[in-house]
Amino acid sequence: MERQKYLAFGLMIVLIISTVFISGCLQEESPIKAPTTTLTTPIPSQEEKSTEIEEYYKTLVEEFYKTIEEEMPTEVPEITTPPAASSTFTTPIPSQEEKSTEIVTGIVEEYYKTHTYSEYDLFVCGDMAIDVWNMVETQGINAQIAVGNVDNPDADWTEYNHAWVLAEVSPDTWLALEATGGYVTYDENYYRGYFFKNPREFKEYLELMKEYNAQIDRINQLLAECSDTYDELVKETDYYQELVNEYNRKYAEPLLSPAEYQDSLSLQSRINAQGIVVTRVEGKAEQLVYIVKDTNNWTILG
Repeated sequence: MERQKYLAFGLMIVLIISTVFISGCLQEESPIKAPTTTLTTPIPSQEEKSTEIEEYYKTLVEEFYKTIEEEMPTEVPEITTPPAASSTFTTPIPSQEEKSTEIVTGIVEEYYKTHTYSEYDLFVCGDMAIDVWNMVETQGINAQIAVGNVDNPDADWTEYNHAWVLAEVSPDTWLALEATGGYVTYDENYYRGYFFKNPREFKEYLELMKEYNAQIDRINQLLAECSDTYDELVKETDYYQELVNEYNRKYAEPLLSPAEYQDSLSLQSRINAQGIVVTRVEGKAEQLVYIVKDTNNWTILG
């Protein structure tokens, strides 16, 4: 009888301890809230950033170079033979304009016979324009190197894709020389654009355009990386949300069995790990956006 009392007392103690332990395990789990994928800094569009870069370089070009566009006639007057000074001469004396026109016409025609325009490219035609400029200047005739778009009179500076030469055949009278075709032209599209007094200025302009094109390529690359990273952020955040939803559905209840409690701890660990992934990708996206918005802080040539 005494033995049964001790046995009953021992069972009671075990029951009390078990109850305390299980009540500690069967606690209510608080729901978890998932983060959103909204970036604090919006990603600028490709159109917005390209326009910003174009305006930046347009300012550089306009400030760095002084054009002579206003001095260029929109229409070149036809060259006529002046009357003879006296009846003593049976052949009229050619004017300086006629002489210069004959010289530069011969230069560009002869140059074309010995050179090939290998590729339709500003840098290729630019090299040919420099050659003809040197030949014209060697004859004592003032010359300019021109850049523009002879096929589109409404083109802006970002669409300039051709170079040629302008020769001053008489004071303030200019004649366009097409080095790639070996001819002179009075087409008014050859008398608008940017004009450079010498090859040094022209080459500085080409370097500026190389930098501009490189920046456009760079910004397109960054925008593509931004887009890919944002897609990755959405994907990782969606997965985080799936884990959170699973946790809230299964374990945000007042009572859990010991096995369920252990499973909830395991899922919490996965949620925490995925949260770190989301934070890392979000940080990468924010950094890329900052770089994109700061990409116009370049070093000016010179």
